[in-house]
Amino acid sequence: DYAFISAAQTLAMNLQVRTREIDMFKLQSPIAEVVKRTIRFPLGKAEGIKMDEPFFVGEWVETETGKVKFEKSGFVRVGTVSDNIDSKGQLSSAWAVKKGDWVRGMMIIEHPRLGIDIAVKPRWFTMNIEEGLFASEDFLVYFEDYKGGAIGIDFDLQWNIAHFVKKRQTFLVIGGSAGLVPVRSKIYDSVFEVFFNMPTESMVAGIISGYSGFMKKFYLGPFALHGEALIGIQRLSLVDDYNGEDVTISNNSIGLRSNIGLEYAVNIDCNVGIFAGFNLFPPIDWWTVKYDEDEVDIDNLAGWAAPKIYSFGPTYGFYIHFSPPTLPFNPVALMRKGMKNF
Repeated sequence: DYAFISAAQTLAMNLQVRTREIDMFKLQSPIAEVVKRTIRFPLGKAEGIKMDEPFFVGEWVETETGKVKFEKSGFVRVGTVSDNIDSKGQLSSAWAVKKGDWVRGMMIIEHPRLGIDIAVKPRWFTMNIEEGLFASEDFLVYFEDYKGGAIGIDFDLQWNIAHFVKKRQTFLVIGGSAGLVPVRSKIYDSVFEVFFNMPTESMVAGIISGYSGFMKKFYLGPFALHGEALIGIQRLSLVDDYNGEDVTISNNSIGLRSNIGLEYAVNIDCNVGIFAGFNLFPPIDWWTVKYDEDEVDIDNLAGWAAPKIYSFGPTYGFYIHFSPPTLPFNPVALMRKGMKNF
């Protein structure tokens, strides 16, 4: 019985995916009214549409070979959803992102998306290191001054929560970042070596961060201005050598990021843009040092301050934003099956 039910569910899911790819079987509706860049149409909660969902606008035409196809003329996103479950005659509305020569009677056709967008953002950001020294039982670690920039790349998941907060183009952002920072550091046996063997070798540290927050977009035709506020944790790490064993040195900080950006809708699934923002990650004396995979205790020496690592300053870059299609499977059903098997 279990094998039969699993096979039937798989067949139904595959049929759903195949059917969704056929325009004739997608949710569609005639346009009831066109007012400048806003259209109204007789779909609503009864059909399950949600705020910000994308729809193509166009007409069904017959080709020279006799085939019927949907000829697209721009696209819209749903602005208001009518409650047509209990009442009749209400219309939903959508605003044009890319507008063609639209008239009443033309058709809109759904373009099913996952609702969680992916954004990739190469960026430059400010990093500062103030020289300092700290010690463990076996060695001393010294950092030189550095004031400048670093390069990195962000990977964001942007979950559209407009349906829940009733404010269009509102997103919950969860993401991570990775980058490289120029540093000068060295490990010494004693304070005596610090005075007579200052480091001259440049090294590169890796920096990673995780963050979450909110983003809001404001569209004007195919262009959109967005702003986001994020809170996250940042970790700078490097690996050095002492007596033939690896020493991993990490510094952590908790802070804020804010960005504003301008983007352009290349098509219904992809936006490109530029952004600028500000990092507020203060110096925190929160270090993790591992010597040969074992975590060791560290301490500041009398008369010496610990290194300070922080990111107070601008950040800017560009990004590519993509809206993936709906999943070809039911993740909730898979989780239930896995729990049942377990």
